[in-house]
Amino acid sequence: MNYASFCADLLGSGASPVPADVLKEMYRSRAVEMTGGWKKSLDRFAFQEMIHTFYGPVFLAKLDEDFSLGDFTKSYHWQSLSTIKEVPLIRHLALAFFLFRSFRDFKKARAVAEVHCIEQRRKEIDSQQPLDTSSNLFEEMLAVARQIPKCTLEKLWERHYGLTKRFIKRFPDRLDELLRAASSKPVAKPAQMRSLTRLEDQEWAGRFRVAASTLYQLVDKRPERVSRNRIMIEAGWKRPYPTAEVCPLTWRVLEESLESDWHYHARRYVWAMLSLRPEQGVSRITRASGLDNLRFKELRLFFAEVTHWPLLEIGVVVEFLENFGVTRQWAGPCPDRQFPQLGRKYQRKSWESGQASE
Repeated sequence: MNYASFCADLLGSGASPVPADVLKEMYRSRAVEMTGGWKKSLDRFAFQEMIHTFYGPVFLAKLDEDFSLGDFTKSYHWQSLSTIKEVPLIRHLALAFFLFRSFRDFKKARAVAEVHCIEQRRKEIDSQQPLDTSSNLFEEMLAVARQIPKCTLEKLWERHYGLTKRFIKRFPDRLDELLRAASSKPVAKPAQMRSLTRLEDQEWAGRFRVAASTLYQLVDKRPERVSRNRIMIEAGWKRPYPTAEVCPLTWRVLEESLESDWHYHARRYVWAMLSLRPEQGVSRITRASGLDNLRFKELRLFFAEVTHWPLLEIGVVVEFLENFGVTRQWAGPCPDRQFPQLGRKYQRKSWESGQASE
């Protein structure tokens, strides 16, 4: 009965297909954990005995009789990326139920495996990229400066904050040279990206969706805003900004993956409450969340009816917010209220002499 419920929940969830490398990592890590494998290697004999004992010879014989799968316990095609897609669905279901026992634990394992696989993909991509040299950094900065009409330092900070910060740190005395060189050349046209094929578009859309989901589920530190740049970096995107013309599906997934200001503030609030627990005190939780007092008070009122805060684990913050109807485009508890701008957009109030003396 539990096996049937698990299969119904998994097949009826409507979740996106699990990439082969993620599924392999889910199976491998859980199997090693269950068998107590040495140095993260799977004890195949122990695993074979455990699954044979769990299902029993009657069930395994019935599985073979109905689906002609051969000896289920001695097949390890699910450990190879080249063959995992060839494993029949019924074998995947039986193996997944043995390893995870519930659809909830299956989802948690998928979230952890996706984070691991994205990190592995990033390392592989980074290992293939040549290291930046000083001359490359200057030429890169000059190229973006030439694309800005009447380029100034203020425009560089606004449009290319990270690159400008690295350039000034490396070349603090070459800023004037850069601006002169940029103004002496005509404005260059931005690089044109070729249109992606349909398969490429679908593949990158899937990568963006997985990257965004991973970023939203991270709980090991205070949440950061899920922006276009962060999603593209997590997914390993090295091309110019995607557009609706050259990659419509990828562009749509990227836009749909962004979050509103208040959804971002709510994630920080809930993370701080789950990380420190309510009994730690309001001031300490406020500091941990990184929110200003005004927004923190509004969110505290919004979640005032919460009497039980769950344990902090991967994916729980987003799941908690969804239960309150807080989606990625949430307008907030007080959409019409105006708050002071934060960060670099903050502007100090200016008082006229007459107002200051009143």
